[in-house]
Amino acid sequence: MKQWLMLAPLLLLSGITQAGTLTVAPEQYGAIGDCEADDTAAFRAMNAAILDAQANDQLLQVTISFPPSRCYHYTWNRWLWGIRHVRVLGHGSTFQNIGTNVWSINNVSIVTNRGLTNLTPLNDPGYVERKIGYTKIATVAAGSTSVIALNHSEVSLFSPNQWALVYSYDQQLGPSAPPNARFFDYVRVTSVNTMTGVISLDRPLVHTHRQDFPDVPTAGTEPVGAARIAPLEDSSVPFTEDIYMENMTFLPNPAITALGPTGFDYFMVSGAYSATVNNVRAHDFVPSVVMAITVENSTFSGSEPDKLIDSVTLVNVTINNGLLGCAGVDKLKVFGGHFSASSTLPYAFGCMARHITLNDAVLDASGGTFQNIQTNWIFPTKDIALRNVTFIGTSGSVTMYPPQAKLLTVDGMTIKTTSTPNQIHIPDISPTTPSSHLFVVCLSDGGYVGLKKGGAGQEYPGKVRSLLTDNTSTGAMLTVSVPGHTVQTGDVLNCYVYPPGSFTVEDAFYVNASRPIWP
Repeated sequence: MKQWLMLAPLLLLSGITQAGTLTVAPEQYGAIGDCEADDTAAFRAMNAAILDAQANDQLLQVTISFPPSRCYHYTWNRWLWGIRHVRVLGHGSTFQNIGTNVWSINNVSIVTNRGLTNLTPLNDPGYVERKIGYTKIATVAAGSTSVIALNHSEVSLFSPNQWALVYSYDQQLGPSAPPNARFFDYVRVTSVNTMTGVISLDRPLVHTHRQDFPDVPTAGTEPVGAARIAPLEDSSVPFTEDIYMENMTFLPNPAITALGPTGFDYFMVSGAYSATVNNVRAHDFVPSVVMAITVENSTFSGSEPDKLIDSVTLVNVTINNGLLGCAGVDKLKVFGGHFSASSTLPYAFGCMARHITLNDAVLDASGGTFQNIQTNWIFPTKDIALRNVTFIGTSGSVTMYPPQAKLLTVDGMTIKTTSTPNQIHIPDISPTTPSSHLFVVCLSDGGYVGLKKGGAGQEYPGKVRSLLTDNTSTGAMLTVSVPGHTVQTGDVLNCYVYPPGSFTVEDAFYVNASRPIWP
């Protein structure tokens, strides 16, 4: 579908000038919408017609407008795949996937586009997880507008106009699809030079990506860590640049819900740069591989934001079985809304986003031995602010890192200095436990340290200046700066998640409790 301009050895971004509009409804292609007929064929035909029109106009603005209060059954949840710019107006209609293979992602409510680790052709009945087609790149600094492939022949993976992901540093230390990269940039390729290996980009990089970040082996997939660039689309399934969905209800697949607690149906927004969801009801909400997503006035049974997400914004959202995960989310902002713990998820808020702000929200842990907040997982939240947050439940039900909390202590372990001043080596506690890797994740992100001379006495504050190497078997080599002190063999170094003052609480209080959470 996509039109690439091929000029060797230099490929240039072709001019894109068209910006037409197209409005469709599945009834144009034979849909009945009575919650009895299988409308799969109509949804397939609608998607094909949109992609055909889009092939000649990459800026085509598509609106899918459903008649009011219809009810659609289908067995193909890819009917939004490959649409670059789309508004989906539900007008109160209901949607239900009735596929019977309960263990296939093809049979969850909807997947809006193909993700980074999914090579499935649009009309293939299967679902193919793949090893990512990528090329390793040389170290590149934030602000750069090009990257250099270490293997020049691999630039053939890329073409002008193509969306791509620059990513580095594994923060999960284990199997992950998509990869849980700490640093990532969504970019568009403007030119490719097959002689020099230079891939030019349409915007400056936000992050620095280093080729010497360690590759961490993951089960069943290639290692993740060293700086890479990977395509986010191919000519058959384009990347979604913006998607808006409103006034829709997704009923869970009955074959999945029949499984009871092991069944997991969800509404997935993926493969997009910008997404907005308004007044949608669904079982679970699972965004993944989307630069920024805003959800407003919506209700879900549960939610688990996934990976490669720069920002998630929730406005007046209700989640009945807790907000979980956020393992690969950089920023989470919550405005209003109600989040409840349950026997399914025993805490109301279990999101591990890097930066969290909760405003005017209710965290409800009533009805059992539940927690309001649980953030001390293996992915460190770096800062969290609570403003006018209401906690319902028994006091003391918060488990999280307080200000200046120790993320991991290396007391009793040997610090080996090198010939370079303040360059030290810290062995991992165990190459098989995530907590050991977590220590290095903190340090690699410019973590805060405390130095005890000789392993005892006063602790002096400092800062990690650079991570030189990180190996899950031998540990980390890093450079630290502790004003007024030189690190020596036998000293003890502690790692801290929070910088001073990064944890704030304003008007946080319990309902049915006699005291605030924090004095």
